[in-house]
Amino acid sequence: MAKRKKKRTKEESGPILAQPVDYDRPRVWKMWLLGKLFRYSGSLVLLLLNLSMVMSLLNRMKLGLAMDPGKELFFFAFLAVVDVMILIPLLFEANKVETDGERIRLQMLFFRRTLRWEQIVSFEQPRFLKYVFLKTSRCFYLINKYNLKPFDDLAATIEAKTAVKAIESAP
Repeated sequence: MAKRKKKRTKEESGPILAQPVDYDRPRVWKMWLLGKLFRYSGSLVLLLLNLSMVMSLLNRMKLGLAMDPGKELFFFAFLAVVDVMILIPLLFEANKVETDGERIRLQMLFFRRTLRWEQIVSFEQPRFLKYVFLKTSRCFYLINKYNLKPFDDLAATIEAKTAVKAIESAP
């Protein structure tokens, strides 16, 4: 027999109001553990692919088995394209983001950066890409919209803090 739903009172059935976000409160957004595992294994596969291509070339040269130079250039061009397409997101995608009133901490796969809000030059959210771009004067960082939940709070925090910086630096 199915349970009956409890009837709500008039106060409970009212519209749900969004809670205001305190941008100075310390917050943490993390990628799930399996996502990190995929990225570490992907970087290992990429390293092995690069190593095996170079070692096979050296082995063929040692044995005197020359390959057509056009094919060899094609393989290395293909490897360079794969490296660029995979390595840039692997290196610059943030796995963990921590914010507070003075700074934002980005933890990537192999390194960490702590940036003051004043160091951020721009924060771009392309509509049809899964990454948003956080640019500083020296580097750029990628933040995945789908891995760091709730992303809307993170985006609102970064936009609010960079807008405050822009207002303070205006003449």
